[in-house]
Amino acid sequence: MIMLSIHILKRQSGCRSSSSAIKMVPLKKFVLGFCAAMVLALEVCQCSRFIVGFMKNKKATKALSIYIFNPSQEQSSISIRGHEEMTFSESGINVWAMTGFQVLPPQNFEVTEAGRSRKGILIESNHELVVIGVNRINNGSYPYMASFLAIPVESLGLSYFAVTARDRAEILIVAGYANTTVTVKVNGMLSHEGTTFQTGGSFTSTLNEFDTLLLLGRSTDNSLTGTHVTSNTVVSVYSGNKYMSIGSSNHMVQQLVPVQAWRSLHVTVPPTATTYELMFVAAYPNTSVRVTCVHESPIGFMLNVAGSSTSMYLEDAPCVTVSSKPVSVTMFVRSQLFDPVMIRIQPLQTQSHKIVFLVKPDDIDAELVLVSAAGNEISLDDINLVLKPIPGTKYRFLIVSVIIGSHIINCSQRCQISAYIHGHHGMEATGYPIHAIVSTLYIWLE
Repeated sequence: MIMLSIHILKRQSGCRSSSSAIKMVPLKKFVLGFCAAMVLALEVCQCSRFIVGFMKNKKATKALSIYIFNPSQEQSSISIRGHEEMTFSESGINVWAMTGFQVLPPQNFEVTEAGRSRKGILIESNHELVVIGVNRINNGSYPYMASFLAIPVESLGLSYFAVTARDRAEILIVAGYANTTVTVKVNGMLSHEGTTFQTGGSFTSTLNEFDTLLLLGRSTDNSLTGTHVTSNTVVSVYSGNKYMSIGSSNHMVQQLVPVQAWRSLHVTVPPTATTYELMFVAAYPNTSVRVTCVHESPIGFMLNVAGSSTSMYLEDAPCVTVSSKPVSVTMFVRSQLFDPVMIRIQPLQTQSHKIVFLVKPDDIDAELVLVSAAGNEISLDDINLVLKPIPGTKYRFLIVSVIIGSHIINCSQRCQISAYIHGHHGMEATGYPIHAIVSTLYIWLE
């Protein structure tokens, strides 16, 4: 049986199920002005299939959640299912426009053991969706929590490079189709089916629909950044850490974007009251990278091999990164006030005129951190935004609190923006990009 908790944003009632076995708990209409929790977001487009999985968190008592939101102007019909042996399936869930619900998967959907299992979750709809997963430990006064914004199948790919910290690193691969052949070229050290693989070693595994493959680093001081995952059909890939310590500690996870979605321009601004570190990963050899931070001299370096990486601690300065070939950029946020967070930074690229995002009802104070190229007139919920210039650059930024409910970003022309959410409540913290959709894919030709 699937447990659903319905969050109504625009209507007092708006979700129906074809099965009486499903439990739905209606919530009253969200009240504007209430402090924010996590934010679900996407650039509006047609997306209908997600392959979701949960990596290993630190302790045993878990609360897994999937939040699903229908941002379209029409009612959506949604199905959610795991492998038949997991007895987790429901179809014909009808969700009104601009409403959403919470799914509570059983705890055994968390992938806790290295190797293969059948713990993937498939979500399908006849309209676009936004989907976010949460893995939170219910362990008294100090829980560990991580969230990821799911990427639809339409934007997945065949080539990924992992990003992790150097502490209990892990990678999770989730297959959505039968006879999926996955090849892993290791960077670091891990074990697979009784064999230890070190940097440069590789192995191949065949997965079927709903299969998951969890790869765990061999030691607590071992990064798997740069490990290359390729496949013959699209897969979902997650990477991060069971838990890691940067001052305090937290579970880390982000869903990886495929290499063909990487770009060469990234602008980074940290959340309020934080400092940050950036991790750069190259997909192609001989990639030159130049990082220019406010009031600092530019720093240049080379990433000579595909999968090679460099990290830089940048305190709290806004920075512009330009590379000769596409790279991935990941932010590790730290603070004396709350837990560290891992956030995949979206490149500064052209989006549509309209971006819809939603703040869900948890008591986490959330900020939208937005960067844009000069010349774009941008509004949030029909209020024109005044972005601050980043000195010495043509880019602007804004950090603004966001409240519960649906929000719309509009641009006078196609938006050239990058944005993410950072939220916290007490020591708990979470973060992820607002763009789940890769609007255009490119392949770099060497």
